[in-house]
Amino acid sequence: MKRLLPFVVAVLATTGAANAEQPATVLPTEWTILAPAGPVARTGTLPQSVTPTADGKRLVVVEGGFLPPAIRILDPATLATERTVAVRGAFGEPSPDASGSGVWIGGAQTDTISHLDAATGTIDRTIAFPRGFWPSGMARSPDGKTIAVAGESADRLAFVDLASGQTRSSVVVGRHPNGVAWSADGRFVYVANWGDSTVSAVDIAGGRRVVTTITVGLHPEAIVAAPGNRFFVALADDDAVAEIDGATGRVTRAGIDLFDGQFFGASPNALALSEGGSRLYVSCAGANAVAVFGTNPLHPLGAIPVGWYPTAVALAPDGGALYVADGKGERSPPNAQFDPFGRAPGYVAAITVGSVRRLAPPTDAALGLGFAAVRAGAGPQLLAALGGEPASVVGEEAGGLVVRANGPIHHVIYIIKENRTYDQVLGDMPDGDGDPSLVLFGERVTPNQHALAERFGVFDNAFADAQVSANGHSWSTAAFANDYLEKMWPQNYGGRRPLYDFEDGADAAVPHAGYLWDLAARAGITYRNYGEFTTEGATPQAPVSSHMPNLTDRTDPHFVGYDLRVRDEARVAEWRREFDAFERSGTLPALEIVRLPNDHTAATRLGERTPQAFVAENDVAFGQLVAVVSHSPDWKDTAIFAIEDDAQNGPDHVGAQRTTLYLASPYAKGGVHHAHYSTAGVLRTIELILGLPPMSVYDASARPLYAAFTDTADVRAYDALPPRVDLEARNARAAYRAALAARLDLDHADAVDDATMNDLIWHAVRGAQAPLPRFGRFPSAR
Repeated sequence: MKRLLPFVVAVLATTGAANAEQPATVLPTEWTILAPAGPVARTGTLPQSVTPTADGKRLVVVEGGFLPPAIRILDPATLATERTVAVRGAFGEPSPDASGSGVWIGGAQTDTISHLDAATGTIDRTIAFPRGFWPSGMARSPDGKTIAVAGESADRLAFVDLASGQTRSSVVVGRHPNGVAWSADGRFVYVANWGDSTVSAVDIAGGRRVVTTITVGLHPEAIVAAPGNRFFVALADDDAVAEIDGATGRVTRAGIDLFDGQFFGASPNALALSEGGSRLYVSCAGANAVAVFGTNPLHPLGAIPVGWYPTAVALAPDGGALYVADGKGERSPPNAQFDPFGRAPGYVAAITVGSVRRLAPPTDAALGLGFAAVRAGAGPQLLAALGGEPASVVGEEAGGLVVRANGPIHHVIYIIKENRTYDQVLGDMPDGDGDPSLVLFGERVTPNQHALAERFGVFDNAFADAQVSANGHSWSTAAFANDYLEKMWPQNYGGRRPLYDFEDGADAAVPHAGYLWDLAARAGITYRNYGEFTTEGATPQAPVSSHMPNLTDRTDPHFVGYDLRVRDEARVAEWRREFDAFERSGTLPALEIVRLPNDHTAATRLGERTPQAFVAENDVAFGQLVAVVSHSPDWKDTAIFAIEDDAQNGPDHVGAQRTTLYLASPYAKGGVHHAHYSTAGVLRTIELILGLPPMSVYDASARPLYAAFTDTADVRAYDALPPRVDLEARNARAAYRAALAARLDLDHADAVDDATMNDLIWHAVRGAQAPLPRFGRFPSAR
């Protein structure tokens, strides 16, 4: 990616958005952002708003990520923090008063909305809703007497009389309502139903009832009223903006067009309209950009590159400044101090903090250049694909290029594991960029992973695109996690939202192109699923199932997904039962997806196997699977990939999202691969082998593993190595914090907060008195 950075810097310098001395930052996703040219403010986790007060004297930022929620008040000129206000719950974009410094803020799991005086930082009024309402979006009526509040979890829109503070009525709307907008005459309220494809039109004068349900496109998230009785809607998973004619209900759409409509993943999620309504600014989280539209008619003008994962955009009341909140901030941080209970914890969800940027509203000329810079930031693979050149021809490093649909590889086995960093497992590999002081599960515990890396290749600069398992399994199977998922998993992991609807096919979390199995189904590729997106039975012996339409009859009902009561060796034995049958009948699927989750471990829970035993057993199972395939007739044309869904459970001296990546194939080149690879790059390699198109802009732009392959096959079999530690070792009563571990929910991936899990694992392996490590850097592009 180095050769791309000068172009990006030059383009942005021309736009006035940056200068040539400002460094580019490479994200785990392989994408590039530049440091801001103007003021920037560091915020807490996942800022969801950057709302000016009506008097223009302050900006209100809702911090609704993993860390405890807060309201941050910024000076709009300097972005200096005036104060932060701790709150029990906060979500979405506030609704400012018509004048002064007051705003109404949604209270999320508290089922309240609160009025905040941003000038003093005091909450002077709170209004409660029924339990389970989850207030998110809201808007005040034109006469200022009523506020309409979307109950995201209740699928309802409530109307509150502000004089009395009483909820006068509520109405059922679509699934997961979020954005709310009133018509200028106050007769109608429009609600964007985030969980489906509709906007509900509620007739206020006619009894506050839904009179029209308007189909607009996938996952409408934000809505804004415009002059002329028009409403603009951000379609988060269709990469488009819809325009609704309030008089006729007619819908027109305009694409974001950042990626020529070929690839999806821009995630338009927030809107801001200029004074007079001639320009519409659209925050595009997945593209690290703000798209800009003309509105008469609605058409794209260009884009502005911003920080990582923008979640909100706003104009100053006088139009002189543009503000952007970046949900994941300015970089992917290393685990600067792996101290789960200290002031600088190493947990990725806690240290991935947001930012706010202040920009000058761009000129038309700057928008065109910014549009090119946004594309360039995604990388040369995307530029080649958008230029009409198939991505599979970009791979001169691989000589004859075996990674392509008409090459000698016809079968792919894709293994997804749970939550380890590179340094934890392979930090002792002598030729890789590892820190031996951080190794917890080195060669003695994971002899097969070390042997596989030594023979088939070491990948010491591979990153999980996800921060945690909730978005990790979507990134691992869709090369994307949509905005609903990215905004809701921090609520779940922060203990404020019990609903975990991220791995069950719930509509709100399903991205535009679906998942790898949907891609295979559309292409007529044979495939089989072992443990991904499954619902487990009441016991390990009960059959499992999947709610995903294209997995229902393609999932092994006897292969258990995440359940630490089941050994990975048993999972591989079940997988082998089917594999042997496929071999006998000559019907081995082209694609197999296999979940091996036990390297997650059960920490120090009394009576459970020790963390070392869990990881070692996962290693044995992985080695056995590779051995089975390598001794089969189909080994000669198979590639096996394995990666962790995320890297959250431990330290790494390079980056909090650096993880282990393995390739096993007769065509694997071996050696050490320092190139920056990502989850999406693994998926793109699989797609190229099977002749499948990209699912999102992320796999379209990711670097395939071309350099890891050779034209010459080495068909020698791999023989699994036996364990070197006791697989039956159990946690005793004297185990580190065993009493605490006994109370933890280990039945679900990531149910235990990561600070606790990391503390338990580190001391279980290193000893109760072992000092915690200090380290941290993030690599530049190589």
